[in-house]
Amino acid sequence: MHIEDFKKEVHHYDNVTFEHSEISKKYRSLVYSDMDTIDMVDPSGGPYISSGMDMGMFEDEFKGRIVSSFVPVETGYLIQTYGKFDHLKERTDE
Repeated sequence: MHIEDFKKEVHHYDNVTFEHSEISKKYRSLVYSDMDTIDMVDPSGGPYISSGMDMGMFEDEFKGRIVSSFVPVETGYLIQTYGKFDHLKERTDE
């Protein structure tokens, strides 16, 4: 099973039968929920924004800006981003 499929399956819960999948039953106790880290915001009226999301889906000028974190400020959250290809920039030793 691919790791992304495993991540989905370990959190699987059927809202109709109220049952967990076999993988969820076996491994859910190993899942740690970090309640101190904000990794998404979903304000009333939208939009839902999460870590790792490309902000280009909202405006072309934000294309390639990936959400890295959310910093609490007085009136909400500051959304911090990085460039999708920043890791490919040439680096100079100083």
